[in-house]
Amino acid sequence: MTLGERLFQYRNNINMSQEKLAEKIGVTRQTISKWETDQSTPDFDKIEPLCEVFGITTEELIKGEKPKLYEIENKVEDDYNTKRNKRKAIVLSVSIFLYCIATFSLPYMVEVLRYEDAHAVMVWATLCTIATVIIIYFFVAYPAKKVENEKTNNIKVDNDSDEKDEKEAKEENKAENLVIEIIAMIFLIVYLIVSFITMAWHITWILWLVFALVELIVKLIFSMRGEKNEK
Repeated sequence: MTLGERLFQYRNNINMSQEKLAEKIGVTRQTISKWETDQSTPDFDKIEPLCEVFGITTEELIKGEKPKLYEIENKVEDDYNTKRNKRKAIVLSVSIFLYCIATFSLPYMVEVLRYEDAHAVMVWATLCTIATVIIIYFFVAYPAKKVENEKTNNIKVDNDSDEKDEKEAKEENKAENLVIEIIAMIFLIVYLIVSFITMAWHITWILWLVFALVELIVKLIFSMRGEKNEK
């Protein structure tokens, strides 16, 4: 099958006229007609737009070769993970912002606004709860997706893969411990600075409750990452 015949077939598959296709690609109807009758071939910069309209790959259009199953699955996985990473960045940014607001506003509410301790803690707890719910909802609603290429490619798993998994698990644990240590150091510095500035030692201890909550979230994230790697 020639390139022109494939163009004609793909265009018919989506029930699109030559005029409509020409409008989307940015050429004339006569150009589409010449392509389909093999009187000329599409310029290089028109190949990708044609593939996007037909919903195919460049190899399908040029060579007539359909992508392998694992290539399709990998593309789906990449698209999903790309969108998921964008959402994750937004979710974590919003949640961290809420944690910061909750933490630094607590002494302000007590010392400056003269809130009662119970009311101030209630506001703090509400903000922290909202931030935690957002994070948990995201990781439950948008789990990391991993295509099992081993099944598609019929790759046999041997002892080397077990050793690799064990090594990755150790590295994951080291990374988790390092992150928690860094967060603990940051909380200690913030705790001392806020406490000495406000002299509200009877309130700033609540920072360690926030730290415990953040530590649980970090462990939850690493646990989900571990489950994803096992799959």
